[in-house]
This record gives sequence, structure tokens and C-alpha cells, in this order.
Amino acid sequence: MSTGRRDFMKDLLVAGALPAFAPAFEAAAQAVQQSGIPLPVFEPDLEAYDFWAGFLKYKSIPLAEVPGPFTQALGGKQTAAGLDREAFFFHYGVQGFHAAVDISPADLVPDGDVTVSVNVVAFRPADEDRNTFERLKSAQLRIDFAQEFSVVDVLDKMAWTAVALLRPDKMNKLPPIQTLSFDPTTAWKKMQDIVLPRGQGSWAINLYAQKIDGFFSQMLRILNKEIGRFAPVLGLPAISMIALQSFNEFYGMFHNKPEYLFQSNPVPVFATASALKGSTASRGLPLRTGTYVLVPIVHAPQLTPEKLEAFELKQGLIVPRNTTAVNVYSAAVAALPAVTYATLDVTVKPAQLPCGARAEKPPSAA
Repeated sequence: MSTGRRDFMKDLLVAGALPAFAPAFEAAAQAVQQSGIPLPVFEPDLEAYDFWAGFLKYKSIPLAEVPGPFTQALGGKQTAAGLDREAFFFHYGVQGFHAAVDISPADLVPDGDVTVSVNVVAFRPADEDRNTFERLKSAQLRIDFAQEFSVVDVLDKMAWTAVALLRPDKMNKLPPIQTLSFDPTTAWKKMQDIVLPRGQGSWAINLYAQKIDGFFSQMLRILNKEIGRFAPVLGLPAISMIALQSFNEFYGMFHNKPEYLFQSNPVPVFATASALKGSTASRGLPLRTGTYVLVPIVHAPQLTPEKLEAFELKQGLIVPRNTTAVNVYSAAVAALPAVTYATLDVTVKPAQLPCGARAEKPPSAA
């Protein structure tokens, strides 16, 4: 595909973040037809549309501890997404694995504004989820960050979104785990400058497989012909939340019965001690520099603290303690075959916004 057509299609998808994208959508259909890929009969997946159209309206509150039997772990928890595929968050450090919600305020940036960068170090699917991918032959990974407060009070809050496509190899198999990483900052430099005023925001990780014959999947195939890894196809850095909502409605229109490996609405994150201590939310996720391990809630009961004592993290993969570097990949394939997980490296740095960029809220009148 020519560079011009690739740029046109990327411009088209960015146009989807604007309310008036109908002319661009018609042009997209023409581009798909010109590519030689036949257009499918379009039937909207209403369940997928409802999830993405309502994506920003709901929060996913992380569990406070590793769940017990799955049917007992959820309590009264309510969310717009499927509960079993929401993520349980571990953090890995010098003392091993522990629930990320237990990160101490003392380990966070003390106060102020921060910048955040994130990349997916590794993805290791359970045997069942690997079979799902190989049956459906296409997967998408989407990472979202959003501000809780705007940089300037009179402006809308901003969001950062990255979408990557994963396609099977020529044998329709999931690629080797050593290739299953994704660094948004290599494709969209602005993704390494996610600004969270007052250290507070939200993030979401969604990963799903679906049939390759959907219209949106076909557009993504035109954008990127790469196989064997998560290939970047779309980046929306620092767009307004209003624009992201419009894009979400566009995005949700063109899914074909996705089967989620991870599914979540935005999760509140607190990157400073003052934000964490001052939050009125029932619970959020402390965000510090380091490695986070995400496991679907349905698989998390298998990772009790006692069981995790026998494992460590090497090259982003969970392996038995004392695994040698040469055996990491084979050990990771064999370990925990019924558990899907993704590891993310997060970097949090204090940020000095331009003088006067964010007006502080005036004190209440006496």
C-alpha cells in the first residue's frame, strides 16, 4: 500500500474523533474497495457499541485483594464491562508480587503535576485465550489515559489513546511470546508525555479478539500489513474528552462480536501521595514508576500470595524463581498455563507546567 493511502486512512480515523465524520466514512469505504478487499455486509454489534459509547461514563474500581472463589469475589461491584475480564492489578518490586492497591503513598511522587509513559512489556495468554485468538485470527489492544483535571480550567480535559493490531502468522498461530510487546511511545512520541494535572487521572486496557471480516478490522489491515507482533495502527494523543467520546461512538460501530481477554472502563489512578490521600473515590490505583502485572479477575484466584512466592518476573514474564535468562521464554510458556496476563512498565515523573497554565481553584468564600 502506498504511503499516501496509509496517511489518508490514518487521517480518516483521526477524523472519526470529530462529530462530523460522515464524508470521511464514505471515503473510507471507497478506499477499502480500491484495496481489493470486498466489503462485508455491515450489521452493527449493539452490545459492543453500547460498551464503547458508554466507555467514559463509568469507572472500574479495582479490587482491594486477590479474589477468592470467583462467584464470591464480586460482591455488589457494578460496571458497564464484563466483570470476569476486568483486570486485577499486581505490582512487582524488590519484595516480589503484591496487590497494586497496597502501594504506599510514600512510594509516590509527593505532590503536584506529573507526566506518565507506559508500554506493554509482555503479553502471555492462557491456553484457552490463545485458542480464542487462533480461532478468530485478529486481535486489538487499546490503551487509554485521561485527565481528571484540565491543564487550564476553561479547557476540556485531555485524553491519550493508542490502538494496536495483532495478526496471526502464516500458520494462523499466535506469534511467539517474545514478540508480544507494544510500546506506544515508539509509534506516537506524544504518548510519552501524558500529563496528569494534580497527579490524578484514569487509564484503561482493553484487549480482544474478533473475526477478521469486520469493516473496522479490514480498515486496520489496510493501515498495517505487519504480522507477528502488536503493530500500531492508531494514536490519538492529547485530544479533548469530547472528541474522544465522538471517536468512541465511531469506534464502537464497527466491531464484530469481540471476545475480550481484558475489558474495562477507565480505572481511577493516583500518581501523587497528595492525590491518593485526598481522593474521595472509594478506591483507585496508586501509580508509580515500576512494573504492573494485569490479570483478568477470572484468573486472579490462581495467583494467591502463597503461590506467587514461587515466581519472579524476568523480561516481563512470570517464571519460577532462579530461572536462567536462556530459559525465560520456555519457562514462561510452561508456567501458569491457565492464566492470562500482561505486564506494563510505567514511568512517572514530576512535571512543571508553564507558569499560569493551570489556574488553581479559588478558595471557597467564607
